[in-house]
Amino acid sequence: MAIYHCSVRVFSRAEGHSAVAAAAYRAGTVLHDERRGFTHRYHQRTGVVDTFIMAPAYAPELTRDRALLWNAAEAAETRKNARVAREVILALPYELDLTARKTLARDMAAYLVERYRVAVDVALHSPPSDHNGGKDGHDPRNHHAHLLFTTREVTIEGLGKKTRILDDKEHGPQEIEAIRAVWEALANAALEQAGFEARIDRRTLMDQGIDRIPEIHIGPEGKAGREERATRHKDTDQEDGGEEDSGSTSSSGGSGSSGSQTLPPASEDDDGDDTEDEGQSDQQSGKQGSGDSKAPAPAASKEAEAATSQPDEPLNGNHGFFLPQINSKPCRKA
Repeated sequence: MAIYHCSVRVFSRAEGHSAVAAAAYRAGTVLHDERRGFTHRYHQRTGVVDTFIMAPAYAPELTRDRALLWNAAEAAETRKNARVAREVILALPYELDLTARKTLARDMAAYLVERYRVAVDVALHSPPSDHNGGKDGHDPRNHHAHLLFTTREVTIEGLGKKTRILDDKEHGPQEIEAIRAVWEALANAALEQAGFEARIDRRTLMDQGIDRIPEIHIGPEGKAGREERATRHKDTDQEDGGEEDSGSTSSSGGSGSSGSQTLPPASEDDDGDDTEDEGQSDQQSGKQGSGDSKAPAPAASKEAEAATSQPDEPLNGNHGFFLPQINSKPCRKA
């Protein structure tokens, strides 16, 4: 039965987060953090199925290069408590094949590009191979996507004004609920098109009238996860003095399930790892390096192409992406 999860989180310097570290971890690559002088090495992590960056058609070249993009996002912020990135985390329907899951993640990224005029760095993750019937704690259904996006609008010159609407006390919760509604509609359309009867539902089990305690969908228990990470990231290099760079501040609209399980809160990483991953990778002293940062750009679906070809004009909430009525106001807010 299809599982619903869509949460929004923020990465803040006040919590010791780094947009470069977050991007490197999710893409499973090596990126050098120019602001901190650290090199984040995640090239040996497993489970990264595909990565690509989406941005408006008028965006400059830096938005096509992972290292340039996230170092620019860090350089644009001067405050010690600045928010340097946001992320939408999605549970991809395990009923779909890989091609359909990629298309679905791309369509959701296209919605974010059009709605907020940001650059979106997409990473598709697959669950670890499960050869012992789930006894290792891994859920073989845990296909998911990380959509890491800038907190500033993309302009012809680079990164421009902050996208304040998601931080707004009055309209922020409506925006997050709209994102969750868009994901529900896109995923259900994909399931229907693929011929599956399963559907996801963003409402809680209580709101759905289901009298059952939700179960945990993903990940091994904490100790096992930490031991696995320690082995996986042994070769990670970083100069000393760093702080943890994992994303843990959550701005989630909650989660519900049409199946028997739901996911943990957004403060836990959705591939079964605690949010210490990026922080631990940044804390060991060693040599600097520069990594592969250019992400391939797979051919976009029709919806994605429509979203990325929009002119540099204010948005008005009419996107053709199942946008709910509760969110018909412009997304630009001073």
